[in-house]
Amino acid sequence: MVEFTGKTLLFAFFAVACTIVANAVKTATVSKDVTGHFRTIAAALASIPDNDEAWEVDIYPGLYVEHLVINRTGPLTLRGHTNCTESKCQPTYKDNAVTIAWNDSATNGTTNEQTSAVWIRTNNFKAYNINFNQTWGDGWYGQGPQAIAVTVDADKVGFYHSGFYGWQDTLYVGD
Repeated sequence: MVEFTGKTLLFAFFAVACTIVANAVKTATVSKDVTGHFRTIAAALASIPDNDEAWEVDIYPGLYVEHLVINRTGPLTLRGHTNCTESKCQPTYKDNAVTIAWNDSATNGTTNEQTSAVWIRTNNFKAYNINFNQTWGDGWYGQGPQAIAVTVDADKVGFYHSGFYGWQDTLYVGD
């Protein structure tokens, strides 16, 4: 029979608590106002070290006009806020309060990937509650060079409750 003392139980609790904290996902917060650590998603991504640690970027409501190249070693999650505030609400892309938009087209030597609002080159990437919008071509109805909302050049990538918008070639899955 094994007998536990108060010190043994305290040590076991401390060891478990340290393991949980060590494996916790680190978070960077983005907000258009002063409530976040960063005001742009690009600034938040630039602050994250390129290592094996899992990171999450929590994005408050707003339109973020940015061209993002996501390229890091460890897992990354972008989590946008939604307008779905009821406790029983099941969010869909229509409830998203976060949009990442960019306006560019494949001209003058620009590659398709470089036109993307978001170019994902990180394995184990997830995006929740974000709308991705390539605004080039608004009013042109897709005439002219290509313009892509999201490019994926990675494995194990998932989009949940996300919307993709553009006039042509909206989602490009590369090599």
